[in-house]
Amino acid sequence: MDKTWFNLKGYREGVKKFVENATLNVENQGLVRCPCKKCQNLCHQNGETIVLHLLKDGMDMSYTTWIWHGEQLGKKGVHENVDEQQDNCPMNFVEDAEIPLYPKYTRLSAAAVLYKHKTMYGYSNKSFDNLLEILCDMLPELNTIPNSTRSVEMLLKPFQLDCIRIHACVNDCCLFRNDLEKSETCPKCGSSIW
Repeated sequence: MDKTWFNLKGYREGVKKFVENATLNVENQGLVRCPCKKCQNLCHQNGETIVLHLLKDGMDMSYTTWIWHGEQLGKKGVHENVDEQQDNCPMNFVEDAEIPLYPKYTRLSAAAVLYKHKTMYGYSNKSFDNLLEILCDMLPELNTIPNSTRSVEMLLKPFQLDCIRIHACVNDCCLFRNDLEKSETCPKCGSSIW
């Protein structure tokens, strides 16, 4: 698939062509994964919304093999022990990616969005468990949302997502990493890291 269009002047036409191709074989109530920088293929949207997102936010540049939008995986980068790795996984993440929670979210995409929220706002495991418990109570009785931090972590484990917390200056002057990792104050404004 030609992907040079998103760096050229014809971006708008390319976006429209991309969405047209992506929506050809849609089975999920007319919704397609949105590859914009904000949604990152976690949310399902209609074609018009995807066009707006891609024009406003741009394409997620890390999404290079468009597996959710019709591109077939090649042999490049395929490991021989994939079957062995899948057998060792406690859950089959491919199945979890397809289990619907609501029209916009699958079980896996909901877990990823919620876990991202947990890490962004520094939730403790106990507070996150409480949030999941509330969500489970709010949703219909047979919902498939994970009900604990542990179940979310097990669901995301095949992706081996690592999180590194980097402190930032309260005035957004710098990030306390690399040479500044052990600093207690901002070199620019003098604010304390704490």
